Amino acid sequence: MKGILCLLSIYILGFISCQSKTQTIDYRMTDDQLSNLMLDMQLSDVALGEVNGPERDSLKEVLRLRIEQLYKQPIIVLEGEVRKLESDPEKLNLVMNKVQLLLDSLR
Repeated sequence: MKGILCLLSIYILGFISCQSKTQTIDYRMTDDQLSNLMLDMQLSDVALGEVNGPERDSLKEVLRLRIEQLYKQPIIVLEGEVRKLESDPEKLNLVMNKVQLLLDSLR
């Protein structure tokens, strides 16, 4: 009887672990807001890459404050949205396509 229970337990665990895990991620921002945020963060990274020394820290702080003002949320919340987005390949692809369109419109 114990053998049957062990085999049944292993079967159930295997079945559960093989099922596709569709999870819904709740975002605080719309796709357009996420696209704009990703673009702003990318542009900030590029700007920071061009500056060295103490000016870099000052610029980083100014950019952080500006992004918080634009999106009316603390940077830690915004970074959390980006992390969620990075764990959601379909949504990330959609958002990055919108980022590309935004970049193309700047040319």
